[in-house]
Amino acid sequence: MAVKVVIAVGTLICAAAVLGSSLGVHGTLNLPSIRRVSDSTLTVGHLNKIDSLNPFVGESNEAYLFYSLVYDFLFALDQDQHYIPNLATGATSQAGGSQWVYQIRPGVRWHDGTNFTADDVAFTINYNIQNFWLLWSNEPYLKHVVQCQTLTSKNCGAQVTGPGEVTVYFDQPYAPGTSMAFPILQKAQWQSIPPYKAQYSYDNAHPVGTGPFIADSDIYTKWQAGQPIELHANPDYHFGASKVQHIVFQHFDDENALVAALLSGSVDVALLSASGYAAVKTAANPMIEQQEGMQVIQYWTDIGITQIDNVSVNRRLNPARFDLNVRQAMAMATDKNYIVQQFYLGKAWPGSTLVSPITPDWHYEPTTDKFPYNLTLANRLLDQAGYDKWWTDGAGNSYRMASRNITITDVCSTCVNNGPRTVTIPAGTHLTFRMVTRQEAPDENQIALYLQQNWQKVGIDIVSPITVEEEIAMSTDVYGGEFETYIWWWSGDVDPNYLLSIQSNYTLDGWSDNYFDNATYNDLYRAQLGDLNQTQRQLHVRAAQRVEYLATPFIIITYPYFEYAWWTDEYSGWGDMNAHPGRQIGAFWGDHPLFMELQPSGGSGGLPGVELLGIGVGISVVAAIVVVVTLARARQRKSQDEIVEIPSRPNQPQQPPTPPP
Repeated sequence: MAVKVVIAVGTLICAAAVLGSSLGVHGTLNLPSIRRVSDSTLTVGHLNKIDSLNPFVGESNEAYLFYSLVYDFLFALDQDQHYIPNLATGATSQAGGSQWVYQIRPGVRWHDGTNFTADDVAFTINYNIQNFWLLWSNEPYLKHVVQCQTLTSKNCGAQVTGPGEVTVYFDQPYAPGTSMAFPILQKAQWQSIPPYKAQYSYDNAHPVGTGPFIADSDIYTKWQAGQPIELHANPDYHFGASKVQHIVFQHFDDENALVAALLSGSVDVALLSASGYAAVKTAANPMIEQQEGMQVIQYWTDIGITQIDNVSVNRRLNPARFDLNVRQAMAMATDKNYIVQQFYLGKAWPGSTLVSPITPDWHYEPTTDKFPYNLTLANRLLDQAGYDKWWTDGAGNSYRMASRNITITDVCSTCVNNGPRTVTIPAGTHLTFRMVTRQEAPDENQIALYLQQNWQKVGIDIVSPITVEEEIAMSTDVYGGEFETYIWWWSGDVDPNYLLSIQSNYTLDGWSDNYFDNATYNDLYRAQLGDLNQTQRQLHVRAAQRVEYLATPFIIITYPYFEYAWWTDEYSGWGDMNAHPGRQIGAFWGDHPLFMELQPSGGSGGLPGVELLGIGVGISVVAAIVVVVTLARARQRKSQDEIVEIPSRPNQPQQPPTPPP
């Protein structure tokens, strides 16, 4: 999972101590500008942790960005979402598309000074396909590579078939042959590491790649201690060295501190939530630029309804999770437009299907088959499905239960005895489900409370209290089938293969968190892999999304926007990240268009002739808001004391309006 904060914000604002005068209820404050010193370092402030230095282990989007700067891929993504050569200078398909021949770039060096060769590429692929039950991180790209039975087997795996040439053998025609977004590894480093250790316990204390940035020699010690970690420009990078000499990743547990650090100049660029973005915008610093929009990494949030089917899990989970009518009623009782406005401040697009609208060639948007937000229809559907009997809890709330035995057929296509299965939901089964959310995403915790309130209107009970866990614990519980429902996220690369694969039965060994397994979907997924004609592939990709949408194992809630803010005095060339989505800071496919093209603005004292700038901040006190001010200072890289207060939202969300029948 490549990995997903939004807190309501009313009026900014800034923290701290200071200028010797106080403001009344309404006032205007003139802040002096900050003199920033150019030091060829780009400090990136972020809210989600880089959770591992090992590219097999890390799950956060920030970790994937880190990997893409240290490692290279066979192909990179340009600023307009087109795949372009990187470690491969080109590729051709043969044997009807079931073989891909890659021409490997000469003259590339690993960060330790040794030569990169075609053997490293073949090793990386063969290493990944050893055993997908043990090493599954890149399975969506490599699942259909033919495994070699012996060391001397032919026409299998990846083989060096000529000078600077690697041939990869697939078990069927394979359309996404130039969009396999996994890092190429150094054979000398990884060949002695067992696959299970690589997937779960290898720290990768000294990452060695071919990418445009080299890991600092002390990176592991700093990462372990939770300190900022640093990368240095690779002077021998095969596309030329970046003008950004150093990149520092600085993690913030609290967005108040991140916003304060940006406004004070101690970080150069901040990856924010919608609330943090609004706070920075209110500060109206003319030297800070901001952009927001649809994320190129396809990021979306979802309500997962687990379809895991095994004896031990089935003893503890409600069998009504298998009922399509129940899942569709949940979808009809979820007001995505309200969620966008209430919890994302309008900075998201209502969710629908697996592939984001950022890639219009692949996205499927339901029209006549779209689930409306309609409580009347949801109630009617549950009545007709047999959940027309009611029970009342101790607080006087009424919920549904089955008035008769309800039989569900074709629960999944392969998960039990390699064939469809029938499940009986006994009479008297309550529509009661447990939900878990991740501690790191307060917005998702609040969305869960909203769902608890709104689903009650159609007789579906989300057990109180809703469980909130750290993401690492939540991941274990979701994949282990401890909860019927959860709120989580996915992201992926531009080609649809990755995101479609997570709902196929080809990745049930470590990827699919909801264990969806549908024969029609599986057939469409496999068909689109073999469609070398893009028009035909597009039809299969969209048809697969429609099947998954109507089956509702995921209710995709939103496609949240990226929210970035940066100082403009040290680097120029940020560009338009909506017109050219591949320039977004979070893009993670190597040879990063933004980091490779930023140009130093010049000078060592920030903007020439800096004077005190009057920045008028109109402040209206709403409820009890403490007005604080950031003290301007000379540009220094140091810890930040001043905290910007971003008010948190109430524990209970407001009720959305009831839709018309």
